[in-house]
Amino acid sequence: RVHGGIKIGSNRETTGWMESACCCASKSDVVKAQLKSINDLDDFIEKRREEWQVPGAAVLVIQNGAVVYKQGFGLRSLNGSEKVDTKTLMATCSVTKSFTALLAAIMEDSGQLSLSRRVSEYAPIKMKDNVVSERMTLVDMLSHRTGLPRHDAVFFKAKRAEDAVKALQHLDFAADFREQMIYNNLMYVTAAHIMSKVSGKSWEELIRTLILEPTNMTTTELHVADARRTDNFADPHIFNTHNKPVVSRPLDDSVAGPAGSINSNVEDLGNYMLMLLNNGKFGDTVVVSPHLLQRLWTLHTPSNPQWAYGQNPGYGIGWCVESYRGFRHVHHEGGVPGWRSHICLLPDERSGVVILSNAGDSMFTEVITYTILDYLLGLTPQAWGDRLTKEWAALRADATQAVERLWQSRVVPSELSLPVQEYAGSFEAPGYGVFDVIYNETTGTLSTVVSQRELQLFHWHNETFAATVLSPDKPVESLLFFEFEKDASGKPNTLIVPFEPMLDPIRLRRV
Repeated sequence: RVHGGIKIGSNRETTGWMESACCCASKSDVVKAQLKSINDLDDFIEKRREEWQVPGAAVLVIQNGAVVYKQGFGLRSLNGSEKVDTKTLMATCSVTKSFTALLAAIMEDSGQLSLSRRVSEYAPIKMKDNVVSERMTLVDMLSHRTGLPRHDAVFFKAKRAEDAVKALQHLDFAADFREQMIYNNLMYVTAAHIMSKVSGKSWEELIRTLILEPTNMTTTELHVADARRTDNFADPHIFNTHNKPVVSRPLDDSVAGPAGSINSNVEDLGNYMLMLLNNGKFGDTVVVSPHLLQRLWTLHTPSNPQWAYGQNPGYGIGWCVESYRGFRHVHHEGGVPGWRSHICLLPDERSGVVILSNAGDSMFTEVITYTILDYLLGLTPQAWGDRLTKEWAALRADATQAVERLWQSRVVPSELSLPVQEYAGSFEAPGYGVFDVIYNETTGTLSTVVSQRELQLFHWHNETFAATVLSPDKPVESLLFFEFEKDASGKPNTLIVPFEPMLDPIRLRRV
């Protein structure tokens, strides 16, 4: 499925399969899934929240162009007793992409740029493939069809958006230009960089003045640091090795902002949805022209049908698009460690749902959103709770078995050829920056920092070390390997790390 844009398994099916699955579900399953009225939501959401061990969540529902439901559930943090309400700020994660895409459409409306013109006409963007540098458009970048894989490790060391953009010239491609959809956060950061160059204003200023203010999103913050200075924000939670939620430190989102940094609440997002469902108009204010809004919701890059719950899935511009049980559905999920979000729109019915939650690594948000979609569309309900619980259990089992296979492949006994401190040092790869491997004299161990988290390295076998990691694309802890390669003199001068799973491991040289 797509977890904040990350494929973590093939567990979404086409509509035809879903209809047959519904017919095969037990009568009790369907009854349990059914919402007879909007008043059933409180009990339904609270029970699902407890089942999935989600500390807190907030939900808002729009039907026929009006807000018909909004409610908060649970706690802002397991370290406190404050309740989540409809104004509690949480990370929207990749739902932010819809804002960045909308900003590009608004700027086309004003004549500042065109989604279809080559970005080389606006700002020089140097890619490793010169054809892509010369020919790519904002549509290519914002619909994930440049052929560039994620390369999210670039964000580990980039201090400014400009650093991430400059790194592009060193990054390898995983597919040909416009060949297939490959989700990419860097392209959203780069697109925002171009918009800033054209306008002379920062992405933050543009988002605030062109989207937040016209839609009366008065409490939304653009970065987690700003959200945490307010008096109503939630903490992120991850699941520990005992599968229990614990408070986690929020990640610094200052560089990757246009791809996923907006912190909002369901009250503000309700205004955002009302504007979108009203053809780009909020009150008397036209935020974006209807034809450009429809262009954002037009499929530009097909995606794998196994990644979606509907038919004919793909990516528009800042939105996932599909046909859900015969109805047009545009939506976007978001997920980073500690957070999950999902915004769904039924444009033709002027209806939708948004959910924010302060726990990652579950399918709680999907259970809620798709159950509500069935209700809004007046369809025979599907047993989303039972079905997704089974799917998640299968995902956890598969991931656990994969980790177990890694442990079984470990060569034991195995000793290092050099004293452990000889492996310490600074290693660099173009585009990825410098990674420091640090030796602790007291413990006699190595460590490094990846994604703003210190990792303790332990000897795996031969010249390879490993660290346990928790990432948003895996439901259990996994392993990240750090292999050292020695030069002719016997010194470990190359560090090999599989930062980008679609490519060969990255080779970092000692500096």
